[in-house]
Amino acid sequence: MASAQALTETNGRQRGEDRRDAMRRQADAVRGTVSVLEIAQRYVPDLVPAGREYRGRSPFKSERTPSFFVDPHKGLFKCFSSGEGGDVIKLVMLCEGCSFAQALAQLVEGAGLVDDEAQKRAARRFQARAAEAQTKELHEARLKRERAIEIWRRTLEAADTPVEAYFRHRKIDLDALMRTYGQAIPKIIRYAPELPYGARAADGTWVRHSGPAMVAAVLNLQGQVVGVHRTWLKPDGCGKADLPAAKLTLGQIWGGAVFLSRFHSDCVIGEGIETTLSVMAALAADNQRVFGICAVSLDNLAGG
Repeated sequence: MASAQALTETNGRQRGEDRRDAMRRQADAVRGTVSVLEIAQRYVPDLVPAGREYRGRSPFKSERTPSFFVDPHKGLFKCFSSGEGGDVIKLVMLCEGCSFAQALAQLVEGAGLVDDEAQKRAARRFQARAAEAQTKELHEARLKRERAIEIWRRTLEAADTPVEAYFRHRKIDLDALMRTYGQAIPKIIRYAPELPYGARAADGTWVRHSGPAMVAAVLNLQGQVVGVHRTWLKPDGCGKADLPAAKLTLGQIWGGAVFLSRFHSDCVIGEGIETTLSVMAALAADNQRVFGICAVSLDNLAGG
């Protein structure tokens, strides 16, 4: 009797281990074949590209400023407002309020991962889609970078233009910058008299405009122009133009920066051009020179 009971317990443990092994294999297959971006878009339909990642509003907490990020290359998500993060299985668990096993079963069924052959077919489909998406993404990125470079080539010096008026309107001490750096406005900041604009308003309508703009070159670490930061201005420079989003970037922004001065051992880094330049001007009033870096975005400031 004791031997029969022991055998039953042993068989039960073995079956449990087999189930856990099968679940681990399925979990590995899901992580390798199911796109965390595609799953995230079910719960966060407003995801938009943000460098190498995608950003949207948290599916876990109500928020005005998007803090939910998806990295399709790493297969991970991170929600900064709730502190939650993990892989595609964890995402389904949190959004559906279910267990690991339930989330895994849902993903396995959705991806058709019912046997080894099905797993291989699903993996091939996923790899083909990923390769196609990457090719399309690289092509679009190249076109945007070329457009950004062309915009930069057509810009003019910013002195005595609405760009200078804009900085003075923002109370940035250009005279102090001239005394300390030998130039009132960094050469990386230029002027476009009639720059086309297009963006979608909050009500969904498409807004088109053409007018004066401040254009700053975004450089990579090799010093190459890979993007532009554009700020549309009022004709007299006394403020930004009345547009849905007067500031727009174009090109390869992730990992780039607007370098506002030459290298120096003391450094000031900010998100925006005006913010960074204001600090530089305040320090310049005391004859303090710094290496000014505009990170362009909070993503870059956080680690781009």
